[in-house]
Amino acid sequence: MVAGRYELGEQIGAGGSGTVFRAHDRVLDRVVAVKTMRPGADADAHARLRIEARLAGLLAHPGIARVHDFGEEEIGGQVAPYLVMEYVDGASLRDVLHDQAPMAPDRVMGIVAQLADALAVAHAVGIVHRDVKPSNILVRPSGTVALIDFGIARSQDIDPVTLTGTIVGTVDYISPEQAGGAGATPLSDLYALGLVAYECLTGERPLRRDTQVATVLAHVNEDVPALPRTFPEPVRDLVHRLTARDPRRRPADAATAARLARAAIGATVSLAEPGPEHRRRRWLAAAVVAAVAVLGVCLVVGDGGPGPAPAAAGANTSSRAGAAVGAALASTAATTEAASVSAPASAPVATPTAPLAVPAPRGVTHHARRHVRVRHATRSAHAKSHHRPQTHGKGKGHGKRH
Repeated sequence: MVAGRYELGEQIGAGGSGTVFRAHDRVLDRVVAVKTMRPGADADAHARLRIEARLAGLLAHPGIARVHDFGEEEIGGQVAPYLVMEYVDGASLRDVLHDQAPMAPDRVMGIVAQLADALAVAHAVGIVHRDVKPSNILVRPSGTVALIDFGIARSQDIDPVTLTGTIVGTVDYISPEQAGGAGATPLSDLYALGLVAYECLTGERPLRRDTQVATVLAHVNEDVPALPRTFPEPVRDLVHRLTARDPRRRPADAATAARLARAAIGATVSLAEPGPEHRRRRWLAAAVVAAVAVLGVCLVVGDGGPGPAPAAAGANTSSRAGAAVGAALASTAATTEAASVSAPASAPVATPTAPLAVPAPRGVTHHARRHVRVRHATRSAHAKSHHRPQTHGKGKGHGKRH
């Protein structure tokens, strides 16, 4: 029991200097969360909890866990402060990522929009959270989220507990300006929000290195890698802007980030440029259809002339066209990789059309065609006279043949 009012139940969280319990408020008959400091915790830890109570108590937003009470309890002869907060029925985003990462882009953009709304409320009264990370974000079964733990938050009206020059925050989500020793600003929270979004989308912490020092230096000296083009373009653009090393390249404020996140919900992967495999298939299809079209034209032209000589020419032309098709296919197959790189993202695909109307060769007149038919008939009659069968026996006016 704490303060004769809060009956502690199961432990639901723990940190470096405190523990969080689910508890029952016997006065108001409601479930709450009680955060207590361990007996013997240093004065700085006590001060941070007091600051968290004061700052979070100023904020009223569905995306921020509300503060109900703050006080001090004597335990074992030592004074230990406690903080009573809204109990958020859900799991931390860290636990959700452990089971469900990577998450769908629409879901991630919804989370980003809600968190940006909450940060906008805090920033409006001069509060910078300074420790936005998955373990400080609670996800309700409904999908809504709540930001918690303002223990190291900074306000214009409250002096920070940490010493000047001390790096405050979690190294995986610390902004370049914080890592460089400068003070945190609202844009520092947006940088951390962008890294949370990146981790939700990919399951990776993009700048994590082997040591904490190396990770901090990576935030100072390296850009966050761009998301793959398999993600919708508005999602890629927002995460890229949020995680810009230069604060001036980030969204102007949290409200702008929330608007951009909501605008990205529903964007499809088709907005991204097609991948190499898709471009290779379109390029191959275009080459094959174009080659077949060339063959069709050659066949129509070769079939237009009369007589044996033009037919032979047509056959040669058809052979050359067939060879051209084979060469086109072989060339396309041999240069698949090059085609997938050099082909434009929207390469047009040729479609079959009606056969081309090719005029008859000039100089071939009706008289010439009639002359060819007469010559053909004469040759046929001559051939029949030479192949007339001979008969045996008597015939009128003829003697017996020997």
